[in-house]
Amino acid sequence: MEPYMFVFTHRPHRKSLEVQDVQGYSPAVLSDVTLPYLRHPEQVADDRATGFVERAIGRGWLSPQKELNGVLRIVKAEPWLRRMQIETALTCNFSCDYCYSGSAPTRRERLAPAEIVALLDQAADLAVREICFTGGEFLLYPSWRDLVAHARSHDMIVDIHTNGYLLDDGAIAHITQSKVRQVQVTMESHLAEIHESIRGRKGSWSRVMRNIKAARDAGLRTKVVTQVHRKNLSTIRETAKWFHNELGQMVNLDRIVGGGDDFAVSHEEFWEAVAPLMGLGARASRLCDPADAGIPGVEPECGVGADLVYVTADGEIALCPTMTSRESALFSGPNLRETSLEDAWYSSQVFTRYRGVNCENTHQCPAAGSCRGGCRSNAYAETGRVEAPDVIACNINKNPGGVFVDFIGRYADGDFTPVTV
Repeated sequence: MEPYMFVFTHRPHRKSLEVQDVQGYSPAVLSDVTLPYLRHPEQVADDRATGFVERAIGRGWLSPQKELNGVLRIVKAEPWLRRMQIETALTCNFSCDYCYSGSAPTRRERLAPAEIVALLDQAADLAVREICFTGGEFLLYPSWRDLVAHARSHDMIVDIHTNGYLLDDGAIAHITQSKVRQVQVTMESHLAEIHESIRGRKGSWSRVMRNIKAARDAGLRTKVVTQVHRKNLSTIRETAKWFHNELGQMVNLDRIVGGGDDFAVSHEEFWEAVAPLMGLGARASRLCDPADAGIPGVEPECGVGADLVYVTADGEIALCPTMTSRESALFSGPNLRETSLEDAWYSSQVFTRYRGVNCENTHQCPAAGSCRGGCRSNAYAETGRVEAPDVIACNINKNPGGVFVDFIGRYADGDFTPVTV
């Protein structure tokens, strides 16, 4: 039986013990009174505790010998840092013109293996639950297998972001055996000529497609992501439908912000291209039903300042992949070579400044509970204000039609209601 992670959190108004399995699912949230029962099940005496221990054995949380099946993590303080993405290096076998990190074959910035191992150890001490390895191209990193193994030794959930070119049978077998939760692969198009013109590598499309199918057939969970830009916009609907039919899964669509006139598309162009695909083979973001009005507080959807850090290949402990010092000095974070992960998360200026930052309308928007504010990076890229609305998230959650709605203008007029058709 796969081990569980038991995370004890002490929130301002509630203590709880969350049980999570190897895939990140949470089959139970327990009362804090059960904590000593799991820590020392051999010492329980009263009927209530004995009954709980018997149920825990039945659920697989405890072995028949009353040993904990997994690890117990104690969250030291709120907010709980749940997720960390690690940009191991900027070296990449592709040269995508729009890459937000500027990765390329000639880039040499990298974190040393010992630095990443130490970072993972610090993360485990903070009860970090999920680790995502990225690059550059993560599968080019010489000791990537060791890093995956070290994260899994802490019973962390591991995801990998890759361009798929090196996701061969050997890599697939190792990743599957290591119980990696998911591999995310980026594809430019269902058309090889578009994909390869962006990636700068002939023959890459067929090889990556073969690897995605092999990973799927091996039982490895895969996620396909396509960045929507000027060079694939006219065929993006066909791309989404093709991937859905060919792979039996949704393609996740994201919009290039910046990247020059050759790549950037407007809100209107993006929405009107992808809106007809929602639920029919594509996903632009998290799709939820609108919530009731009057929500007093909403945790940011994207995790900025709330539960996520992004560590760059230079060692910067940053807010997210696209809110680093590369985008603005406002987002400059401390360096892991100068400070601990704990101090960076709880005490550094950038994280305390943006702790819980969210869309300025969450207290009055009827869709706040489902939207949860959208993406703060998108909002900043479009408006220069981190607290501004993410208009794509607004359209996803409040616009059932295919024509883009200028919600910013509606908000200026005091209208926060959804659009009806």
